[in-house]
Amino acid sequence: MAGRTDCIAEYDGKLSIIDFKASTKEKRKQDIDNYFTQATAYALMYQERTGIIIKNFAILISCEDGLTQVFQNNPINYVKNLKQIIEEYRNGN
Repeated sequence: MAGRTDCIAEYDGKLSIIDFKASTKEKRKQDIDNYFTQATAYALMYQERTGIIIKNFAILISCEDGLTQVFQNNPINYVKNLKQIIEEYRNGN
């Protein structure tokens, strides 16, 4: 895995992985699971390096029309999906 988190800071009073995204249009939650999986990977990598558990991620999306979207969740809810993606990668799929 490669990449860098945009920000690790408190968001709504919780230590969070914060990822900034730009979009031409509003996003639906069901269309951006990959963003949540990415944030989960960052949270787990941070925990591995520091021993600190991050229980929140915030995906902040700025749309061209001025709309700002915020999606928050607990990374634990996406660990299964992340493991599946890693396994598929290892199997060459």
